[in-house]
Amino acid sequence: MAESTRDLWPPDLGVSSLVPPLAILREQAALLSQKTKGFLEGEVVTRAERGPRNKAEPFLHEFRIRAPALGDYRYELFDVRHDFELYPVVVRVYPADIELEADCEDKFLELLKQIFSYDSTRRVIGALLANSGFQEK
Repeated sequence: MAESTRDLWPPDLGVSSLVPPLAILREQAALLSQKTKGFLEGEVVTRAERGPRNKAEPFLHEFRIRAPALGDYRYELFDVRHDFELYPVVVRVYPADIELEADCEDKFLELLKQIFSYDSTRRVIGALLANSGFQEK
């Protein structure tokens, strides 16, 4: 006699309408390449991260700027840490040497816009573009 399969999983299985930080970062990485005509590329590297004993931070996303014309030189602009709940996120910005937090998707988007507009970010991008031979037409 054949046994029937018992499905004990809930029907919605926890599907969320939130856009994960990783998806937002990849979108912005692709836009950097588009805006610089491929002279610079955004790159997002993700790895598991272990936080202190009582603080779970299993995800670390490093946002890098890659310059193919400079021997694939990479500059890490910032990193984003979050746990399984996606938000809040903690963002460490390297050229500005600061740490920022966002407790929801909208605030994360605002933070990214702010980071991309920093003078220090613009200087890094300008230097990489100039060294790569980029000329605005």
